[in-house]
Amino acid sequence: MVSMIIRCTLWVVVIACMYYMSDQIVQLENRIEVLEAESAAMYEDIKTLNNAIQLVIEFVGERFKFAT
Repeated sequence: MVSMIIRCTLWVVVIACMYYMSDQIVQLENRIEVLEAESAAMYEDIKTLNNAIQLVIEFVGERFKFAT
């Protein structure tokens, strides 16, 4: 009888741990999706900034050509 109670208790603990871990995995997956979206947005911002810097470099280069 006591061993049956212990087995049932252990199964309840195992199931509770599995439920907790699955919830944690779902939260991690959601966080990964958010980070991927933020990363994509940052990539686009960096690309835009790089294009702007290239335009500034070209503009300054042309100004110095005319100044000499």
